[in-house]
Amino acid sequence: MLFTVIIMVTMFLCFFQLSTAMSANLFEQAKEIGVLRALGFTRRRIVLLYAYESFILVMASSLLGVVVGSIAAFTMMAQFTQFNSMPMLFYFPWMQLLAIFFAAFLCAMGSTIGPTKSIVKHKISSILRM
Repeated sequence: MLFTVIIMVTMFLCFFQLSTAMSANLFEQAKEIGVLRALGFTRRRIVLLYAYESFILVMASSLLGVVVGSIAAFTMMAQFTQFNSMPMLFYFPWMQLLAIFFAAFLCAMGSTIGPTKSIVKHKISSILRM
């Protein structure tokens, strides 16, 4: 239960970091969004494009964190069992892994959709002037 609370607090903090980074990235790339709109991309397609980018970024970092954490936990468990001459029992928390990926998905979508929609709702000419 404690680790689940730690996961949720961590994902809550990551949400704010990701939303700040994505907002800055989107406003920096406003002209590129205008060019994509001028080329014929729909508003929905641009929102999905940046949502996919955020999703891939968050999932890759979550997966990397799980892999590094699992390797560290396995190494510590192997050392502990070696010193105490006990059988090695390694437990992987699958439900917490699913919670991490679900929270990462929510963070990615929540931090991207709002800022992207605020840029895309403008006319193409005003987007290009940003």
